[in-house]
Amino acid sequence: DFKSLAHRFPDKHMEPFLFTYPERLVKEVHFEHEGEEFVFIISGRVRFFIGSEEIILEPGDSVYLDASLPHRGESMTREAKALVVIYSPTDPI
Repeated sequence: DFKSLAHRFPDKHMEPFLFTYPERLVKEVHFEHEGEEFVFIISGRVRFFIGSEEIILEPGDSVYLDASLPHRGESMTREAKALVVIYSPTDPI
């Protein structure tokens, strides 16, 4: 579940959005895409995976990653929200 924060800005290279992490995943899903990604936890606890590394993130924690690496997160609490910014260096988002 996500809410775009800059959907009206044309030809952008960054995509900021609010993301709600699911508590349970039906199947294991990883994301891989060009660019870089910044995640800042607003509420809840998130188990975040980058490649084979697992990180526990709490409110106020952040992670900055090469988005071409397989990554995903899942809530460890009833609800977990984050500010996520994806940067694409070549193609506008």
